[in-house]
Amino acid sequence: MAKTLNPLTAECLDKIGVALKMFGTYQYDDKGPNEVMDVDELETKFRALPAKDAAAILLELDTSKKHKGRGNYLASELIISMQDWEELFACPEIDEINW
Repeated sequence: MAKTLNPLTAECLDKIGVALKMFGTYQYDDKGPNEVMDVDELETKFRALPAKDAAAILLELDTSKKHKGRGNYLASELIISMQDWEELFACPEIDEINW
């Protein structure tokens, strides 16, 4: 039985799918998620969560194999944009993500 994804992880993966369909893999992989999707909207949703929950979801997104592992790129972009969130970086899950 497959593990159920957190709804925010599923939303991120769905948005990656839409971006890939609309802009293609080149745009997503070369230009980055910020260029082909609303990363700010997703960041707002992550910041509304407790840091521990946000870190767990970022790790889940990072390790997802859906879309050939492109969730890692989005997780990295989100982490970079949230570098001012000290509580997030205190979570051990963040150290497991290659950003």
